[in-house]
Amino acid sequence: MSNWIEENIEFQTYLSVEDCKILALNYFDSLGFKKSHTLINSIDFKRGSEIQNGLTTNPLKWMSLINVNFEKNAESVKIVSNFKINTKNQIVTQNELEIWNLVIKHFKNSLQAGTVDSSELLGRNKKVKRGSLIVVAWSIFGIIIGGGLGLYLSIITQFTLLIPVLTILFALVFLIIGMKRMNNGLQQ
Repeated sequence: MSNWIEENIEFQTYLSVEDCKILALNYFDSLGFKKSHTLINSIDFKRGSEIQNGLTTNPLKWMSLINVNFEKNAESVKIVSNFKINTKNQIVTQNELEIWNLVIKHFKNSLQAGTVDSSELLGRNKKVKRGSLIVVAWSIFGIIIGGGLGLYLSIITQFTLLIPVLTILFALVFLIIGMKRMNNGLQQ
């Protein structure tokens, strides 16, 4: 299974190439991305690292590489963009995928409308981050309960294999509970 989500988009806008570049820079800057490389008709953005992937509940802080190409036509500018999102060290939820779909949708809308507004996206991302913290908390709770119960039962029965078995079992059960609670919380 690949550790990368890749999405390519292509669309037209009637803004100038320079206006498109400025809007792209402003849009990705508002989301915390850094410009990593610039050519005459292309800008690359990046954010995060594989190590940070495992330490954050914010999908916008995952390791991401974005390339935006600007091609001037007779009356319009063709935008060709490639989004590569590294999902290593993550359990990717549907809500996190939706955040990335919104990033792409809002990028396209920004360059077509000529304005940058990422407030809806950032508000939704805040809810997803909170939901991811719920999943982590429930998983940790399951590890503690399962590990404690496994330790107690292994002392009584002298069967030490109970510790890792119950720890993993409870961690998975509580992970599922946390994911269901997260989904219920985000739907409200």
